[in-house]
This record gives sequence, C-alpha cells and structure tokens, in this order.
Amino acid sequence: ALATRGETQWVPAPSVAGEEVLFNEQTSTSGVRWETVRSNHAFGQFLHPSTFIFSARPGSSDEWQITRVEYFAAKTAWFSGGDYQLDLDKASDDGLPTKESLYNVTLNPNSVAWSGSWESLSMDGLPWLDATQGVTVRFTYESGSSRLMLPVAEAPSFNGFLGTDESSSDWLRPAANQSLLFKVYGRIR
Repeated sequence: ALATRGETQWVPAPSVAGEEVLFNEQTSTSGVRWETVRSNHAFGQFLHPSTFIFSARPGSSDEWQITRVEYFAAKTAWFSGGDYQLDLDKASDDGLPTKESLYNVTLNPNSVAWSGSWESLSMDGLPWLDATQGVTVRFTYESGSSRLMLPVAEAPSFNGFLGTDESSSDWLRPAANQSLLFKVYGRIR
C-alpha cells in the first residue's frame, strides 16, 4: 500500500503470465485441397480468442500472447532458390490483416518435405494483446522457383481461411467452414 497525502491506495500485484498452452488447432485432413503460394495468390488464417479451446480462452480482463505457431505445408519441387514470408498481424474487426505487424520472417520452402510436414516457429517477445484482438497468420511469396503449398481443409465448425483475389494484398474476408492446418500456442496473463 502507498500512503500519499494521508490517503491509502492499494496497488494491485503485477499480473503473472501462465505456462504455454494450446490456444487452438485444426488438424483434420477432411476434404483437403492444396493451394500454392504464388506472387498473385497469398493465403492465411484468421484467429480470434473467442474461438480458442474453451480452457484456453482469455477472460475479458486478461491479455494473451502467441509463443509458437505450427503449420502443415509442402513444397512443389526441388528448385534452386525460393523464399516465402510468414507474417503475424493484428486483424481488423472483420478478420482481415491490418498493416500492424506483430512478427515476420522470411523462410525457404526447400526446408519443407515434398509430401508435407509440420513446421514450427517459436515467436519470442511478441506483445500482449487484449481479449478482443484477433490476429492473422499470412503466407506470401517472396522470390525464386520453389513454392510453398498449404492444405486447406473443410472444417464444419471452424472459420478463418484467408486468401487473396488476383494480388497478394487484396484479401478476401475469412471463409466459413475452411481452415489451414495449424496449431497456435501461447500464454495468458
């Protein structure tokens, strides 16, 4: 407690972050189709705390932070050179990516298996977000001949697949009943 000018004011203890938990995942391969990340076609996933696994949903006064993203991907073929960008951005209220970047990294599709594999990215030091803030994970083409391929699954109880229309920056609203294959982990405080 602090005593100021004869008044006593209680100072709340600092909030403590919990252990890493699984926020959400879509791993069902039902009705999968493959999409190739190209210069004019980018793909992604919208995520919102209200859709997290019930035990991992932040309360209205909580904050949440992503610590790790896993996604399933394949490559088209073994060609020399190739890069794609993975971006994590704050989402607008309608689920589209904003220009407010939380994380980005350039990766080479040649590290992914032809038949597909789970790729994992640890994301240290991301900002804490309030319980109403959604995010988007975006995959865009950077350069080279090798291409990244992403499976899109039919997901009757899941929404959020993002795609572009004729350019890598003209995003369409999140599609219902479709999703990338992903796992997102994080902490709540």
